[in-house]
Amino acid sequence: MKILQLHNEYRVDGGENVVLDRDRADLEAAGHDVVLYGVTNQTGAVQTLGALALAPWNPLEARKVERIIKAEKPDVIHVHNTWFRLSPASIVTASKMGVPIVHTLHNFRWLCVNGEMIRDGVTCRDCVASSRLSAVRHRCYRDSVPLSIIAAATGAVADRSGTWSKHIDRFVALTPQAHGLFSSWGFPEDRIVVRPHRISDPGGRIAPPSQSDTVLYVGRINEAKGVEALCRIFTSRPRSQQLVVIGDGPIAGNLADAFPDVTFIGRVEIDEVTARMRQSRALILPTIGEEAFPLVVVEAMACGIPVALSDVALVRDYVEQVHSDWTFDVQQQSEWERVLSLIDEDEAVDDGGARARSVYESNFSHDGARSLVAIYDQAIKHRNARAETRPE
Repeated sequence: MKILQLHNEYRVDGGENVVLDRDRADLEAAGHDVVLYGVTNQTGAVQTLGALALAPWNPLEARKVERIIKAEKPDVIHVHNTWFRLSPASIVTASKMGVPIVHTLHNFRWLCVNGEMIRDGVTCRDCVASSRLSAVRHRCYRDSVPLSIIAAATGAVADRSGTWSKHIDRFVALTPQAHGLFSSWGFPEDRIVVRPHRISDPGGRIAPPSQSDTVLYVGRINEAKGVEALCRIFTSRPRSQQLVVIGDGPIAGNLADAFPDVTFIGRVEIDEVTARMRQSRALILPTIGEEAFPLVVVEAMACGIPVALSDVALVRDYVEQVHSDWTFDVQQQSEWERVLSLIDEDEAVDDGGARARSVYESNFSHDGARSLVAIYDQAIKHRNARAETRPE
């Protein structure tokens, strides 16, 4: 099978880029032909503004996608991210050429201009409940009215053109909770398939989690991730552990200056992240928004360490299979105290680490290529059925 991957890459490397690479490696190892068309958003101010102006509908990128389809003749297209250069035009163009399309719902970009369903530090669904004018009024994209107008217009054009309602044959939701949310928001329920990310087995632990005094945060460093609250609360109480923050983002420098007792090591390669997880006590992710699937949760589970996770993250059910005590309400000081006290307990982290490893083995060590190809086959059958019923 030949698969064309479409992906608008992120300037700061993150989970979606990692998933894209792992999917391609799994498929190629299984004998499939994978072609990647990846673009990166511009960095210069003038170039960025020009590309953003085309974000609602970029005919230049759509024509490039059309040429690639004609040259490569893929059996299926797997879309990961279109914001903002690829735009809805790339999906609609590919669909009109008759190619089956699969789209992984890594975030909530189709419904929320910042993709995270949060505003002012709390969960927000105003655009789902009313209209995207709320996003403009509140300057939800980069705190800018003009940029929020462009982002809101992109979602509106996607709605009007039927980008996600008519032109995508299968959606990949990452958890059952995400499936429920997207279907309740109007996505065609019969076209949504749940497929958790697959993580390669990093091997057994070097030592029990209790023998480590390192607590990790891994991910983007921005307001939505709750890293500032984590640093403030973690350093405000007597502790025997060291908080280590791995990652980069717009507020990383400010936090490093404000919290000298926290170790900030920036972005590192995945092999180093894995090595540090295998030698750590716990991972803590205090995200404020409803993240679809923080990949680091599963990576930590595979490394045999417990994960303390915000109870709004959609992957929380997997963490609660370890124990419900490991999810917490980041808005409540008492919940922070409870979960940090749990991390202090040697028996709790060792038991949590062993259970986390078991949850990983049960849910996330599946055959990556086989599960993808099964979804691609469904998309192809759906597209063929549509062609057969289309009026002459």
